[in-house]
Amino acid sequence: MTDVQSIKVYVGRRPSRPYWFMFYSDPISEKRVIRSTKQRLKKDAQKMAGVWERELNAGIYEQKSRMSWVDFRERYTDRHLANLRTKSELASHTALNWLEREIDPARIGSVTTSVMATFIDRLRKRGMKPTTINSHLRRLRAAFGWAEQQGIINTVPKFKMLPAGKGKKMRNRPITETEFQKMLEACKAIRPHDYERWQRLLTGLWFLGIRISEALALSWDSDAGFGIDLGGLYPAFRIFGEAQKNGQDQICPIAPDGAEFLLQTPQNQRRGFVFDLSGPNTAPGENLSDKRVVRIISNIGQAAGVVVDERSGKCATSHDFRRAFASRWARKGISTLILAQMMRHSSASTTESYYVDITSDDISATLHQFVAENPISDTIGDTSPKSVPAGGGAC
Repeated sequence: MTDVQSIKVYVGRRPSRPYWFMFYSDPISEKRVIRSTKQRLKKDAQKMAGVWERELNAGIYEQKSRMSWVDFRERYTDRHLANLRTKSELASHTALNWLEREIDPARIGSVTTSVMATFIDRLRKRGMKPTTINSHLRRLRAAFGWAEQQGIINTVPKFKMLPAGKGKKMRNRPITETEFQKMLEACKAIRPHDYERWQRLLTGLWFLGIRISEALALSWDSDAGFGIDLGGLYPAFRIFGEAQKNGQDQICPIAPDGAEFLLQTPQNQRRGFVFDLSGPNTAPGENLSDKRVVRIISNIGQAAGVVVDERSGKCATSHDFRRAFASRWARKGISTLILAQMMRHSSASTTESYYVDITSDDISATLHQFVAENPISDTIGDTSPKSVPAGGGAC
């Protein structure tokens, strides 16, 4: 059971009142609770305050979990979520919103193990994917864990993640080079006045394999959170901790064709954003928002007719370029460990499960290329011995 701050009862007196009063700050609601002692003498009031203090501390755990859901969410937002990265904060709010939509708890203490089972069942009946449900559950588990640490609830409600299934977890297939060319051409239809900027962005996504948020932040400037470092033997990404998910400062490799693409920019133009998508409605020194850019690239994918999920009919968008980058380099024979470094994943299994799509034809092509470059001396054919012992070779 989590330790809870003990209650201390104090006494006070207003000049216009004959009796002393006693008061304390509730550790759960943080509101001041006041009660009259009905005593004129301070020592008698202090005795009553001591009795009340002992009663309160004896029953303190009975008061836990009485905080309203609205008060809990407000406190959780102000004291914890506000300190997280924007995407993490939004993901947590999404999970909390789903809980309110399906359960609408009056108090945080009313969210029990049984209630969570009902919540999960309702999400499944809505047709929500297990991976999405699990993402919400992880956020809610973190919220309840924080509430337990703060002494707001006694225990975290128990619930299990849904089975994720085996095999690949890739949502959409990677786009092909032919489809990439179709999307470049479709930029002219979707963005007729500035299609060159969008073609440049798609080309950068294709060769660099970065996330759309990183592409919009990528800068030539040395003090940028996500920038280009040309000081080493090869061009690299220079990333400060605040600009990426793992919070670490890093120098990360750039694929050779990606480096070649970047170095095509003349030296006198290597300042500011690598991909300038600013506009009349953006603030100085800012690009369009991630959501706006993702929506426009999705429109480009639809215009090009590039369907990446036959079941849903979903067309290509920005993240399918990152999948294409990973699969393209995996087909070149790059090991998963090195590819994970190129993708900046902490686990190689993430790269393999979510980003790499290798078919039987890909494997066969790699094997045939290997044999062509490394001829094997032994050939398939007659492997019988050159001479046969007398007696027909019987053993």
